[in-house]
Amino acid sequence: MKIQDRFGSYLNLEFLKPREKFLVLGLSPQRTTAALLGLDDDKKITLEKFWDDFSLKGLQAHSIQQLKKRKLIVSADPALTTTVSVPVELARRAEDAANPIVLEEIETLLAQAMGRLFIAERAAAAKRLGGSDLDTILVNAKTGHWKIDRHAVMNPEGFTGKKIEAVLDLTFTTRGIFEWLKPFFNAREGFFFTETPRAGLQTLLRFEEAPLALIEISAEGSVLFMIEKTAWGTAVVRENVGWPMRTLFERITEAVPTSREVVLELYDRHLRGEMAEHAHRAFTKIMKPELDAFLARVGKSKLKGRAYLHSPLPLPVALPFKEGRVELGEIPLASVLAKSGFFIDAKDWPFAAADIFMTLAPFLEFYYDKSGSEVNNKLRRRVHWLIQ
Repeated sequence: MKIQDRFGSYLNLEFLKPREKFLVLGLSPQRTTAALLGLDDDKKITLEKFWDDFSLKGLQAHSIQQLKKRKLIVSADPALTTTVSVPVELARRAEDAANPIVLEEIETLLAQAMGRLFIAERAAAAKRLGGSDLDTILVNAKTGHWKIDRHAVMNPEGFTGKKIEAVLDLTFTTRGIFEWLKPFFNAREGFFFTETPRAGLQTLLRFEEAPLALIEISAEGSVLFMIEKTAWGTAVVRENVGWPMRTLFERITEAVPTSREVVLELYDRHLRGEMAEHAHRAFTKIMKPELDAFLARVGKSKLKGRAYLHSPLPLPVALPFKEGRVELGEIPLASVLAKSGFFIDAKDWPFAAADIFMTLAPFLEFYYDKSGSEVNNKLRRRVHWLIQ
């Protein structure tokens, strides 16, 4: 927006455009990252600040208060959080069946269903996270896949019928994470919690067709998130692949005994094609058993179709790479942004494209979820109340 002043010049008032503010925390067993994001009316996402190793201990009280004014989005590693999808049937009272369904009735029926399911689903989540039931905390709930008397609908409000069906997604985390996040639970703008790879897959599914999957590779293990057909339609499911990327570097170190820094430099030179031909061949031979082990694990999984890879460092394979019924590819950041209508200035983001995507994916999941359903907003508020 520009206005002409009395001297005939133009004042650029772009800075006066309203901008939504977000704080995206990325939790992993090793560290926590934090990204301050701004979103303007033109759907430009700006990275205002980034912490590679974020800690509340170093922040003063007024700084925490300023961060709490942001819309808070927490995105956690699969080792720290899990989401359980549960189909539920919500039987209406006989005398209400002929009346249109209202939001308050849905909220009450969902709350009753959550009460019935909570203990069993928390136990399942605790087993997956490797902790006790009492140290497993519900931090988010959302619902979808609505049906009224077996007929699929986008939103049940306003319909009549005897029975409502839906799928509840309940997200749990560890008590340690919950306690660490307590300063933000009373944030003015609310609280959204998700699994990082799940958010990535949900974002990809908005712009690409299934079958589709995302493999999150880490130093300690790899987890596969994919779409699976269920009795109620489709659901995001996770499967442990189990291959830890650190074994690749352990094998290199065994063959070339040297420091971690030198191993990483050699690996980087190999990826960039800056090794002599004989050294490149030798390095490839050293790594081949571990790459074969990774591909074998993927081959034994339920995966089929396209799978996008996200890892701390690129794997030494040219993508796309086809292995049996699976095609592995690079995360299509540019395509997702173009199709979504959002855009960024890439030079302001000091990451590789895949890491930019995984930073943005939790924000995009929240953005689309926020715009979709008041029911989910009420569910989040109920979770917020339950954990006080």
